[in-house]
Amino acid sequence: LVDCLAFGTGRVWLLAKGAQRPKSPFLGQIDLFYTCELLFYSRAARVLVLKECAALRPRPAFRTDWRAAACASYLCDFTAQVAPPGIPHDELAELLDATLDQLTEAGGSAALLCWYELAALKSLGFGPALRRCPRCGRDPAAGGNRVVLSARQGGALCAACRGRGDAGPVTALTAGALAVMRAWEAERDPHTAAICVPSPAQLTEIQAALRDFTAFHLDFQLRSRSLALELLRAAPPRPAS
Repeated sequence: LVDCLAFGTGRVWLLAKGAQRPKSPFLGQIDLFYTCELLFYSRAARVLVLKECAALRPRPAFRTDWRAAACASYLCDFTAQVAPPGIPHDELAELLDATLDQLTEAGGSAALLCWYELAALKSLGFGPALRRCPRCGRDPAAGGNRVVLSARQGGALCAACRGRGDAGPVTALTAGALAVMRAWEAERDPHTAAICVPSPAQLTEIQAALRDFTAFHLDFQLRSRSLALELLRAAPPRPAS
């Protein structure tokens, strides 16, 4: 059984009949984190039958880079949670495809995970307002070196609005962390996360802000996220080539 996010179709479950046979045409064509060309027939069923499959990008780097594989597992887990079956979401599919490519090129990165979360939230229509206070429209960064991100209000609050009682639970951000998130938000290319790298302190703030914002709006907290971040902290990053 293959769980995939297909362009034009959305998330689908495909039954690859005979995939375990020694001479199956599916051998070597289906695996985790592959981008494939598929042939299947749509019908009124939860599980569809896969007729043909050709691997376009098998991404063999995930077999040897466990840091990148842990990140890819979280990205796919996150995407599976927000992609309802049978509803096309090509923008999200393109985003996942490009980010998996970036992981194979540059290795696992906590910044890349945060960039993906921010880009996915924006694609889903839940992206936080980072340039204007959602209550009054002012620039949240104009009032000092610190801002707060309110999940209930949907974005970063200005100094005048952050003290109001209806802000709900908030996450503190320095102006530098907010600037990094703004830079990430403005670009759809995952290379942005590799170019605009936050400091360790800023990254910690951004991770907490996106965790709380996602939990409020999407109503889940994934164990795969904390596992991936723990693994990334446990070992040094891939050396630059």
